[in-house]
Amino acid sequence: MQAGRREIAVFNIEGEYFAIANSCPHKGASLCDGPIEGKMVRCPWHHWNWRLDDGKLETDPRQGLRTFEVVLDGDDVIVRA
Repeated sequence: MQAGRREIAVFNIEGEYFAIANSCPHKGASLCDGPIEGKMVRCPWHHWNWRLDDGKLETDPRQGLRTFEVVLDGDDVIVRA
């Protein structure tokens, strides 16, 4: 989804919603195209695993993606960017 100049990937994992920056900082792959494993998304290009809850890289938590708050309002999913 687009929020101004930001591109955000939104995931629904068993009814729990997560939103992170949609671009892998390694080479810019679109994370919404990556497979989901538990509460992680894997970069489709180079297989880096990003935690959806805090945006941290699985193998090096010093690296991270921006995360966004997600709020449900009835059937609407609202991302606070």
